[in-house]
Amino acid sequence: MKEEQVLCQVKIFMDNLARGVDPASGEELPQKSVLRREQLVKCFRYVSQALEQELDRQKEAARTWEVEAAVKEEAVGEAETMRTRMAKIVYSLGFTGWRPFLYKAATEWMTQEGYLELGETSAHSSQKDIPFITLKGKAIGLLEVKQQEGGALVFLCSEKCQDFLQGNMDKIMALEQRQWEPFLNCLTSEWHAGFSYLEKPDTLTALLRHINSQFPVNLPRKPSVLQVFSWLKWKGLLEDKFSENGRKGTEPTFEGGQLGLSMNYRRTVLFPLSAQKFIMDNIEQMIRDLASGDAYRLGRVPQKLTGVQEVLATIRLDQKEQTLYEMESKINRVLSSLGEGSCKLPRGVIWIWLRREGYIQSKRAGTKKVSSPTDAGRAMGLCTNPKDYFSVNQAGQHFVVEHLEEICDLYLELLNKE
Repeated sequence: MKEEQVLCQVKIFMDNLARGVDPASGEELPQKSVLRREQLVKCFRYVSQALEQELDRQKEAARTWEVEAAVKEEAVGEAETMRTRMAKIVYSLGFTGWRPFLYKAATEWMTQEGYLELGETSAHSSQKDIPFITLKGKAIGLLEVKQQEGGALVFLCSEKCQDFLQGNMDKIMALEQRQWEPFLNCLTSEWHAGFSYLEKPDTLTALLRHINSQFPVNLPRKPSVLQVFSWLKWKGLLEDKFSENGRKGTEPTFEGGQLGLSMNYRRTVLFPLSAQKFIMDNIEQMIRDLASGDAYRLGRVPQKLTGVQEVLATIRLDQKEQTLYEMESKINRVLSSLGEGSCKLPRGVIWIWLRREGYIQSKRAGTKKVSSPTDAGRAMGLCTNPKDYFSVNQAGQHFVVEHLEEICDLYLELLNKE
């Protein structure tokens, strides 16, 4: 029997006793029965009224829940997670190098303003605090509908909440910059004087672990690997490169190589002493660039390549052979001159496109994978130079530029797989 049915049955019993009727038999109680005393009759009536109020409250709560559920169901259909919405907002503002930029600041700001509140962690969660949505947060369209395996909640934003976030980006940006100030305050001349560099070239993960270990644990912000990678790309020392299987990696540019950056056998960037000193000499400016978001302004990738005709009209094709890397660099110089909306090709995309279209073939030779031009590739002007780099003659260069839109579409396809 449900609770509501039990309460109704109890109320009927109380009403019968208040009228002097035996609830079990339905017969009138004797006048001398103790259950007919005035004090007990008043108690029966009081309990009956209290039960009626509780039943009314439950009915109203049920109606409210149905209305809220209907509103939530309607809103969820047009909702996005807060992380997705913030990623779209920062991208629209030009911060394209790191999608999570400002998500943490948005969560912190909404907590400070009372839209979220930090609650206790569940027994199975590895997180210290799990924010939950307050009544004030629900009023702006935050929806608490999902929970991850670790116990953390995934917040869905209705269209109302999405507009709210967009309208408060200046406050969220200001908070993000304030959260970096404690780290900057630790970068004193005494700290620099006492800093010890890694003895051997190592990864950025190891370098940042070494740097961050020398700061207080509870700082609100410390630089991460992805953030510093984005800054180094912004500085022109690193660049994206796609491997043969279409996976995106990072490699030093020519300028990065001059600084000493190199790759190990695992295709991981190594930072020798010269690169470590570069980061330490510029760490204050790097932190300011991370806080302002300038380090993430790496240029937008358009939904469709623009500027193909401009490239065809502007690019100068060499009579001598050009490596595919030289072709990518030449194309990117022209595309970058077209301004915002152009598409910069990362290293390896032309090679992947040529292989996909059947101009390059790959075969196993023992433990190594060897690539060579196919007959179609040689016919369009593709060959290998003495260093086994793929190169194209003037006809091949023209062929690549003519298919630039298809190559850039492949780039967008690879990005969507990330």
